[in-house]
Parts: sequence; structure tokens; C-alpha cells
Amino acid sequence: MEAVKRIEIVVSEVLLRELTELLDRHQVGGYTVFRGLGGMGDRGFQSGDGAAGEFGNASVLVVCEEPMVAPLMAELKPLLKRFGGMCLVSEAMWLKH
Repeated sequence: MEAVKRIEIVVSEVLLRELTELLDRHQVGGYTVFRGLGGMGDRGFQSGDGAAGEFGNASVLVVCEEPMVAPLMAELKPLLKRFGGMCLVSEAMWLKH
């Protein structure tokens, strides 16, 4: 197993493309996207069941090595400040196969 950082990012679905482009610029090896999420945050309740995703949130799960975190967070923070959302960074163990 390998020690890695687990990054969970929640944004409005309308920002998903901008977020995935940011991850691609930072050469994140891969990520998983969960769409149509609802919940309560600093911008109020999001139902997650809008007709075209305009009222829902998406969560992106990223696993990366420690050196990638700081540059990624530096570019992500202004996006979250401007549009809302959240980001959690935690320690994880990756079972590579």
C-alpha cells in the first residue's frame, strides 16, 4: 500500500468542467466524478434534482501524491471563494493492484 492524499471537492455542477480542466492542468492522474448531489452549504440548500443539473452539486474524488497538493490548492481556493463549494484533504492508503 502507498500513502497518498485524498482530495474531495464539492462544487456546483455548472463548474464541473472548469474544475476538471484545473485538475488536468495539474496533471492529476485520475479522478472520479459523482453528479446530482444535494445538501446544505454556505449558499443554502441544493436539491440535486434540477432538470439540467443547474441546481445540483458534483463531487470529485482525487488521489494524488503530497507534492501535488499545494499547487493544486493554490489554484482551487480562488475558484471556491468565487463560486462556493468545499474541499477536504486527508491522508489515505492506496491499495495499488
